[in-house]
Amino acid sequence: MLTTFRKYYQADPVGGGETPNDPPKENEVFPTSWEQIFQHPRFRELNTAKQAAEQRLKEIEVKEKEARDKSLADENKWKELYEGTQKELSAEKLGSLRLRVATSKGLPLELVDRLRGESEEEIAKDADGLLALVKEPQSHGLPAHRRSGEPAKFDFMTETDPAKIREAVRQGKN
Repeated sequence: MLTTFRKYYQADPVGGGETPNDPPKENEVFPTSWEQIFQHPRFRELNTAKQAAEQRLKEIEVKEKEARDKSLADENKWKELYEGTQKELSAEKLGSLRLRVATSKGLPLELVDRLRGESEEEIAKDADGLLALVKEPQSHGLPAHRRSGEPAKFDFMTETDPAKIREAVRQGKN
């Protein structure tokens, strides 16, 4: 066994030192017992290198774990961003649905934000309830009186009686 140790101990494949085929140096004493092996300078050097390599391995493992934890944290941030975007999208879809139902029911646009419900049926039911509360004031057949005293301008777009239209043109009401 000491012969094998002697060959291994002399070899330095990393450092480019002695190889097993090189003859031993004159002043070098080879250990003959295990106690001498542990006290040999080459053993101490190799042991120190091994401990340094183990320490470096631990540092690399810690850095790798930190990097893995950071990537998981980044993934959670992306997950939170995705969830936030999904909430915004659902809110926009709901707002679009409210607007569509309000315009189809004839509800004033100022009341669109007051509609409640998550489905089209619920929103339509709420729109019908709001429409019942918001009735157009019924006129008594008379046009609204203007306070300034000047006559109201004739509305050619809503008037359908040809006689009234001719009269308004003759009087110059535009």
